[in-house]
Amino acid sequence: MNSLGIYFAGFKHPNAIEDNSKKQKYEIFKTLFDETIKVDYNDGPIEKLELLIEKYISENKKIYLLGFSIGSIKSLYLHFKYDIPILLINPSFFPEITLQAYLSQSEIYYIINLKIKFSI
Repeated sequence: MNSLGIYFAGFKHPNAIEDNSKKQKYEIFKTLFDETIKVDYNDGPIEKLELLIEKYISENKKIYLLGFSIGSIKSLYLHFKYDIPILLINPSFFPEITLQAYLSQSEIYYIINLKIKFSI
């Protein structure tokens, strides 16, 4: 099938109780594609991922995005930039407000700048 699934994980609250449900979701996700990548919200700049996506597009491979919570911001950006199919689950459209107490100023600025990029 030559497919890539990119899984954008949600925010992990510092006081959250560890459970296996998030791991189980990713394990199920992995069974749907030839290759998968898991992206955490704090994995840093998205440019490396963009290069990989451009490589897959040039090879005519199918790419699919799944965004959870704060992961929806990066996945939406890539969806709009490359016209990639996307599924959002419990999207956090305003993490700079709702997660303000847990994000650093640089993370907030990064989120705002990504949102500006895909709104232009």
